[in-house]
Amino acid sequence: MTASSQHEFTDAPRGPRIQRRTLLKGAAWSVPILAATVAAPAQAASTVPPTIAWSGTKAVTDFEINETTKSATSQVPVTVPLSFVITNGSAPQSGLIDSLVVTFGAPSGAAAPTDGTAYGLGVFGINGSQLSVYNQPTYGQAGTGFPTTTWTHPAFPLNAGADQAVTTMIEFILVGTSSAGPVTDAVTFPVTVTATIDGVAYADSTTITVPAGALLL
Repeated sequence: MTASSQHEFTDAPRGPRIQRRTLLKGAAWSVPILAATVAAPAQAASTVPPTIAWSGTKAVTDFEINETTKSATSQVPVTVPLSFVITNGSAPQSGLIDSLVVTFGAPSGAAAPTDGTAYGLGVFGINGSQLSVYNQPTYGQAGTGFPTTTWTHPAFPLNAGADQAVTTMIEFILVGTSSAGPVTDAVTFPVTVTATIDGVAYADSTTITVPAGALLL
């Protein structure tokens, strides 16, 4: 090789050089982005929240009244929920129900008495334990008609592992006062059970109809 040809080779224009550090740096940033994209759907699909649902029915004619030894007999059987089922979710839970609430809303059907009060519905107890003390019936501003009732049970253990279900038996009671005489028409109460687990409320709703001619309320 002559000196002139070596000189021409040495002085030939050179393109831009890509440093090895630049390549490695780019590769290092690309890996976590791909991993996050793939992992996100798997994490979302693995979480199943708890549920609560009314389950079964039974026909009842005898009802206790408030927290006394008095009772009333319906002339026509009243169909009420038998139980509710809480199914734990697949995600880890604290194992505690923060609160359990059953609400009885304003009924539909028969016109509410305007010259006095009528009984409403509440919870007598769950799983064989009388817990009617937790009922809070409230009449409207006029102090007449049917009450709305909220039954609130304080915190208690869930006693269910992941994806396991717990069935709670429930019984109902008459609450409030009856000064307007028995109601002859059918009355339908909306009933909602709500369990708060780890600060999140889960609810299910149904209805209880006191048939016409029951003379219960």
